[in-house]
Amino acid sequence: MVREGHFPDHADPALAGAFDAAVAVLAEQGATVVEVTLPYWHEMITADMVTMGCEALAYHRDDLAGRWGDYYAATRAMLVTGAMASGADYVQAQRVRRVVQDALARLFETVDVIAAPTAAVGAPTFDSITTPGGGVDVSELFSLIFTPYWDSVGNPVLAVPMGFTADGMPLSLQLAGPAFGEAAILRAGDAFQQSTDWRLRVPRPAGVAAA
Repeated sequence: MVREGHFPDHADPALAGAFDAAVAVLAEQGATVVEVTLPYWHEMITADMVTMGCEALAYHRDDLAGRWGDYYAATRAMLVTGAMASGADYVQAQRVRRVVQDALARLFETVDVIAAPTAAVGAPTFDSITTPGGGVDVSELFSLIFTPYWDSVGNPVLAVPMGFTADGMPLSLQLAGPAFGEAAILRAGDAFQQSTDWRLRVPRPAGVAAA
């Protein structure tokens, strides 16, 4: 399991308890739990943001110029970051990706699956990501989501429900495996879900009445 970098000061208060309970379930199902550190965590997050911003802007540039209003506010903010990176920045980001892929391959020689929170907060509301000024700071939101690390290295990752915030929004457990290791994470995810009922529960955001 991974803790480093996944429990910032502004993480949801329910996160730590939900994650510890999820890890305990995996242990009950036969997993030997050890704590590991993801190699080059901060460098990989930066490389991912550079890569994603540049590639997304290259693809959407013409549409963005002519259909600015058709893009969500959070999407526009992310695309703009691609304009601030140079070609050299992009090339360097790809070099970082290769270094991290090699380091992860060595780490997975010692473990089968890596468990971590998918994000430090519950799922954002639809309005918060689609409305300008809707309360979401994109850079802060991305710092609270832990999928970008895995996006850039290409390892298979599975996310399964593991609880809710006090506001009724979902929290998620992320299970990552080695390259081409889908079978391992699917077995772990299935074992977890057979032992819990989070997948069957319906989110109840604060202020929203049950149907």
